[in-house]
Amino acid sequence: MGLIVKNLSVTYGGEPVLEDINFSLKEGDFLLVLGKNGAGKSTLLKAIVGEIPYSGMIKTFNHKIGYVAQKIPGTIRFPVTVEELVLAGTLKGKPKLSYSKEDREVAVEALKATNLLNKRKKLLGNLSGGELRRAFIARALAGKADLLLLDEPTSGLDQMSREELYQVLNTFFREDTIILMVTHDPKEIKILGNKVLHIDKKALYFGDKDGYLAGEERELGFECCPE
Repeated sequence: MGLIVKNLSVTYGGEPVLEDINFSLKEGDFLLVLGKNGAGKSTLLKAIVGEIPYSGMIKTFNHKIGYVAQKIPGTIRFPVTVEELVLAGTLKGKPKLSYSKEDREVAVEALKATNLLNKRKKLLGNLSGGELRRAFIARALAGKADLLLLDEPTSGLDQMSREELYQVLNTFFREDTIILMVTHDPKEIKILGNKVLHIDKKALYFGDKDGYLAGEERELGFECCPE
């Protein structure tokens, strides 16, 4: 099984932020979550990872979740290297802070997959924005996450950094994995993913991206994918 979201609603201070969201994904799906500012995109991811209360049902079927928030946590203020961050991903669910030979091999593979092996000894605070995002994705890879949630991972990145991240995500996208990615850039629909969820508190569109690109988004008043 994959991911099921049924009748999901979230309120802040009595005001609805998400209303009756329904969708399901299977292994091998890569969902792009679209919508204007304040539409509830980030709230959706926070509900799935259990950061906020909600009503309705979310079933993740024991998938290992990797979550890269829009705001990178305060870890970068401490003298932590890329390698140490990625190794920490292997500890999820383990009772003690120790790394086996296998853990270190897994971390190396994650660093290779995210093109960060040559940056492994750098402090997080010395990375570019794109490198930092890839480092947190590498941590999710090292933790063997098979449900990856990304909140606007390309926001603020230059074109080269974006293309490097696209390459990483397309590498991560495989038959036994589910990816949900919030994006503020509708052009990314042409580059990534196979499913689209367009929300504005409620779900306006959910389905294959081919149908969305074929003109569904114009009916919703959303300008998609300019050349």
